[in-house]
Formats: sequence, C-alpha cells, structure tokens
Amino acid sequence: MLCRVGSGLFAAGLAYALFRFWQDSFSALPPEAAAADCLGFYREQLARRSRAAKGYRWSVVLPTFPGAVLGTVGWILADPSNWLLPVGIFGFFAGFQYVACMHQEQIGAEIDKEIALLDGQETSANPRSGMA
Repeated sequence: MLCRVGSGLFAAGLAYALFRFWQDSFSALPPEAAAADCLGFYREQLARRSRAAKGYRWSVVLPTFPGAVLGTVGWILADPSNWLLPVGIFGFFAGFQYVACMHQEQIGAEIDKEIALLDGQETSANPRSGMA
C-alpha cells in the first residue's frame, strides 16, 4: 500500500515538474511593439531560462523526492529480505538528482554571464548616447 502511495506521489511530482518546465520554457509571443525590441525580448528569454535552470531543485527534485522515499520504504516493507535492491535504486536516483542539480546550477551561471555580457553590450553599444 505504501509503495502505491509513493508511486502516486512520484507521478504527481513528475506532472508538476512537467508543468513547471512547460511554464518556464515557453512564453507567448510578444506584442507588436515589444517585437521591435529584439534585444529586450532575447534578454527576457535568457532570464527565464536562468530562473528555470536555477529552480531545478525546487521544481523537479523537491516534488518527486517524497514519492521516491515512500515508494522505497514501501518496497522494503513488502520484501524485507531483499532490501538492498530498493536502497540501491533510491541511491542511484538521489545521486542522479544531485548531479542534475549541480549541472543546472552551472547552466544558470553561464546564462547569467551571457545576460551580464548582453547588459554590457546594451550600455556600450551606443558610445554617443551620453553626449548631447
């Protein structure tokens, strides 16, 4: 029974993660006036990707982890003599999530560097803007 509850929580966590991915990855097309400012739109898309990458642990790991824990505990309680297999699978899952979190943090940092470079180009693109 506990294994089924864990599986349901895990599936609900994955559904939430998919919803967050969809929400963070795709946006509506900008209005006509905003489309003229391509650089601003590109910067907004980069900021959205950065938030999505940095929020991986909150939008993917945190929603799926309780289901994985309950499923593992339920599996162990169902067959206590074979406890090593579920613990090993859970360890692999936890390790994979840790590595994925670190990788997403690196991606977010790289995107932030690109945003900073883009902001630097915006201010230095027109050297005469400060002259009257």
